[in-house]
Amino acid sequence: MTNQEKLEALKAVLKQTNTEYWENVAVGDSGVTIPLFLPKQRIAVRIGDDDIWYHKLRRFVHPVIIRDLDTAQFVIEKVNNTIDQKCTYRRDKSPRHYLTPEQQKRKRSIFKFRKRLHAEHKFCVSQSASSNKNIKSE
Repeated sequence: MTNQEKLEALKAVLKQTNTEYWENVAVGDSGVTIPLFLPKQRIAVRIGDDDIWYHKLRRFVHPVIIRDLDTAQFVIEKVNNTIDQKCTYRRDKSPRHYLTPEQQKRKRSIFKFRKRLHAEHKFCVSQSASSNKNIKSE
C-alpha cells in the first residue's frame, strides 16, 4: 500500500466521523505544503521521513508523519492517539488555573511575607551601608 493510499484511507475515516480537514495547505513563504491538516486539533499529517519539517513545526502544530512501513490502520490510530493526547492535555491543564479561596488566601499571605522580608532586607542593607560610610570617613 502506497503512502498516498494510506492518506486516502485516513481522509475516508475523517469524512465518516465528520472531522473537518484541509488538503494541501501551504506553510508561509517557505514553499512547504501539508497534505492534510486538521484545523480544530492543529494536527498536520505529512508523507515521508522529514525530521527537519517535524522539528520546525512541532512548536505550532502536532505533526504526524506517514512512513513507508506504517499500515493504513496504524496511521489512523496514530492520528486518533494524537487527538486523544491533545484533549487530555487540555483537560489536565485547565484546573490548575483556578485556585480555591483557601489557596488564594495562602498565596496572598506568602506574597505579603516575601514582600515584608524584602523590605527588611533593604532596610538592613541600607543601614549597614551607611555604617560602613561612617567608618570609612573617620
